Amino acid sequence: MSTVSTSVLLANRLYNVQNHYLNAETADVFFICGTEEINELIPAHKILLAASTDAFDKMFYGTLREGNEFHIVDATPNGFRQFLRYFYFNDLQLSLDCIDELIYLSRKYLLNAYLADCCTFLSEQMEAEGILIGYEQSIRFQLAELKKKMEYSIGERSEIVFYSEYFAAINRDLLNQVIQIPAVRIEH
Repeated sequence: MSTVSTSVLLANRLYNVQNHYLNAETADVFFICGTEEINELIPAHKILLAASTDAFDKMFYGTLREGNEFHIVDATPNGFRQFLRYFYFNDLQLSLDCIDELIYLSRKYLLNAYLADCCTFLSEQMEAEGILIGYEQSIRFQLAELKKKMEYSIGERSEIVFYSEYFAAINRDLLNQVIQIPAVRIEH
């Protein structure tokens, strides 16, 4: 088989996988995301998820097997859909709106490459909101390398960060963390 035809074959297979993203007709597992009052049924495919991480493999086929419906109480429907996109498209559509959920889900389901991509996304933020969200997430999830990068960004872009509307609205705990950064240390 030639290299060209192998590439075409692989592209067609990937396209076929992408066609099944959020396809309830072909799904064999459903995730119920949201609150008890407002939730959404999100379709997926066990084999695709299980092939990507041991956490899903055990959930679907191992001793933790639970059936075909799973309640995901710690993610919004939008966040979980973005998370599932990774398995079908092998790419990420990251946004600041739900980056905390995506980091949480990547850790929960043991996807280190996904977590690394989330950290890279945050470390590349240039605006105050993204920098401060990145810093907050680095603290929340104890991501030491990301924390160093975000502290550097805050120090380098302090004028943008400190004069932003986002900075004016941060909570007291985050403010206390920011003023302890050596590059911007503010004595009380």
